[in-house]
Amino acid sequence: MSSLSPAARAAVFIGYAGLVAVNAIYGSGAFGVKTNAELSGAYPSPVTPAGFTFAIWGPIFALQAGGTLLMSLGKAPALGAAAAVPWLCAWTCECLWQFCFAQVPLTGDDKAAGTAAERLAVLIPCFFFLAAAQACMLWAASRIAAAKPKGDLAEALLIALPTGVNAAWLAAATGIGLSLVLKIASPKLGGPAGGATLLGLVLAAATAVAPTLLRRSKALGVGYAAATCWACFGMQHGDSCAVVKQVAAVGGGVVAVATALTLAFGSASVPAPDDPDAKPLSGDKTFL
Repeated sequence: MSSLSPAARAAVFIGYAGLVAVNAIYGSGAFGVKTNAELSGAYPSPVTPAGFTFAIWGPIFALQAGGTLLMSLGKAPALGAAAAVPWLCAWTCECLWQFCFAQVPLTGDDKAAGTAAERLAVLIPCFFFLAAAQACMLWAASRIAAAKPKGDLAEALLIALPTGVNAAWLAAATGIGLSLVLKIASPKLGGPAGGATLLGLVLAAATAVAPTLLRRSKALGVGYAAATCWACFGMQHGDSCAVVKQVAAVGGGVVAVATALTLAFGSASVPAPDDPDAKPLSGDKTFL
């Protein structure tokens, strides 16, 4: 049986339904709101990837739908309790970001408007909501990585995997959010060179995070690395300047190599630090 209470199961289901509803409204422009594409078009950043890259939200939402179903039905005894609260917190922050970003000042023809102070009054909270959302997904990842047992294949694919993917994509989104703030508050830092430096820092972190997660859960680590590499691919095919594209190409390659080496020579089933008597399962081939 799932360790989630009936109230927690209902909360996960309602939270996911709310997330999908909010994204459907701002994705389609329902009720006359500006779409994310229109808002992002008015406020580009030096590290914004090509538009097609954002299609990654489709797989994220689809996988999380499966995870939500598992938790709601009490079919996630191993990972449900680990992911439920962090997922709800991350979804809340994502929705708050969406509501906030929709308030950016625009002209009648959907161009950026307002004073620097007016723009920053929206973009700074947006950055913090994105950072908080990513922190929540990393919290979920750490709880899943520490969970014992790791659950079955369904839990790995529908809870661990989307957690890794979402956490990495939110890292990219947080970088974009910070670059938008810097572009206005400090044009030099918010320019191409600053964007390349910021991207390099995000990718350096990913090079450490992805293998670390991979040693505890293949689904987590592969998801984090795949989303990071996808973001880098999008930046190489977007409107970013040459130096940003170069950093994306090199950094994405480093993340891919680090992940591949960890898959080849590391184990996703190493013993937890508090389990000194356990032996590493170096031959483990599961996706858990």
